[in-house]
Amino acid sequence: MNASSCPSRRTVLAGGVAAVPALAACSPGPSGPPSIPASGSGTVAATTARLPVGAAASANVGGRTYLLYRAAADRVLAYSAVCTHQGCTVGVGAEDFACPCHGSRFSREDGSATHGPAQKPLARFPAAVDGGNILIYP
Repeated sequence: MNASSCPSRRTVLAGGVAAVPALAACSPGPSGPPSIPASGSGTVAATTARLPVGAAASANVGGRTYLLYRAAADRVLAYSAVCTHQGCTVGVGAEDFACPCHGSRFSREDGSATHGPAQKPLARFPAAVDGGNILIYP
């Protein structure tokens, strides 16, 4: 191989820069639900009496609104109440979470957008059932 057939440094760097987005697109997404921090304590968002199994509710914690869904006796899911479409406050619907501004709807099970202009899921936060309290870790 002679010097004239080798690619220039600029060509090699340009190829490497072009490959980065392709590799990033192939990387796996988030690896599952957020984990509860090992240190620190959660904040009480509701009681188990207020949120029986299968129920959903909104809760204000630290000046922010969260959506809670109690999937099982020992499993609660917490999401941001900020719509991923244009930032309106999402509320609790009959079977899902609903945005009153433009009609987006979100799954209680995973926060994914199921209808409407919103394409991204609601942000999820770690949450836990601790005795008679439901804790979130914002």
